[in-house]
Amino acid sequence: KWIYNTKTSPLSEILKLKARVFARENKQIEGLDYFDTFTSILHYSRICTILALVTQKQWYIR
Repeated sequence: KWIYNTKTSPLSEILKLKARVFARENKQIEGLDYFDTFTSILHYSRICTILALVTQKQWYIR
């Protein structure tokens, strides 16, 4: 799931547009990991590395 945030100044000017990806939280199993909270964040540098690897190996992305 993608989460989008807009950081604004006190004068309502847009300072930053931020986005992050995290895993679906509804896959927890009661009794096993039901009370654990976590998010998997994919950083921009990792996206670039993955896309470079895909291009180099001529893989397909779906």
